[in-house]
Amino acid sequence: MPAEKEHVRGEAADGKPLGLLAVVHGEPLGWVAVSPRADNPRLTRSRVMASDEPGAVWAITCFYVDRRGRRRGLASALLRAAVDYTAEHGADCVEGYPVADGARAANDRYHGTTGMFTRAGFEVVQERGPARALVRRRIGFAR
Repeated sequence: MPAEKEHVRGEAADGKPLGLLAVVHGEPLGWVAVSPRADNPRLTRSRVMASDEPGAVWAITCFYVDRRGRRRGLASALLRAAVDYTAEHGADCVEGYPVADGARAANDRYHGTTGMFTRAGFEVVQERGPARALVRRRIGFAR
């Protein structure tokens, strides 16, 4: 089994948060990966996702929206739910690693877009290459 799959299975078995599921009319149509940064050791090794932000930092690393749920605002709803979830679980802030709004490569959009994050109250901390960014939203006061 690949190391990443083994890691995720271990996290799930330990009861650690891995994400939130969007269910629309009884159908699971979307998912967002959200968990404490400390639970994602691969983030510290990534050029795009590395961060030295101290405290209780959570990370939103990817989205999945089934084709039946697209163009309905489901990814934005998942993002809002993820922020609320992190606040409820003691986060000081939450980070994302989106692609630029005009990114042509659809296979990278699973990270979300910069515009989606900024509309949800995130600030661009740093541009990371021509099409990626580190975004952050402070939420410690929401507890």
